[in-house]
Order: sequence, then structure tokens, then C-alpha cells
Amino acid sequence: MIQCNIFFSYKKETEDGISIVLHFGQDPPREYVNAIVVTVINKLPEAIEDYELKAVVPKGCKVKLQNPTTRSLPAHNPFVPASAITQVMLIANPMKKDVSFKYIVSYTMDGEPQTEMGQVDKLPI
Repeated sequence: MIQCNIFFSYKKETEDGISIVLHFGQDPPREYVNAIVVTVINKLPEAIEDYELKAVVPKGCKVKLQNPTTRSLPAHNPFVPASAITQVMLIANPMKKDVSFKYIVSYTMDGEPQTEMGQVDKLPI
């Protein structure tokens, strides 16, 4: 497990009520490699299943997503602390250039497939 001292976070609330937070580690696990912990929280009144995150970085960089802690989240309940999916993402940037980040989050809610797309123009790495 990669230990991270968080020095920056990026938060995105999707249209459907899924919260995606990127926690950037301060100390790289290797030279030119950055560790990011992705945390996903469900704020919807319905449970989500079959969660999957896909990430795209610019040419010259590489991204590796480790398996998520789970692929489903229960419905939001204001009386119970929110469950979360966490996933470690490693981005190699040997050319030390600015890194943009595009992602696709897909999941199933009430048997209906859902897809959310987004982009961060410049990651703080």
C-alpha cells in the first residue's frame, strides 16, 4: 500500500450526485511517478453497482489504476456515514510536462447503465 501525505485535493460533483475526490501524494513512490488516491462517494438515494473508472493521460505519460476497494456503494443515508470506493492511481511522467487528465466513470443504478465523463486541465504533479 502506498502511503500518501496529501498536499492537494481535487473534487468533482457529477450531475448525478457522485462525489469524486483526487488526493495527491506529496512523496512520489518512484522518480517521475505520482500516486493519487481516488475516493468516490455516492450521494444518491439509489445504490450504485458495477463501478469502473477509466483514465487517459497525454502521450508520453502512463497511467495505472489499481483495483478499487469495491465496485458497489449503498444508497445515501443522511443518518449513516457515507461508504466510499477508494482506488490508487499511479501516473508516470518521465518528461516532466504538464499533465491533463480525462476520465470516464461508469456504474449501474437501478439496472440502468450510467456514464460520467470529465477532465482536469492540469494536475498538480
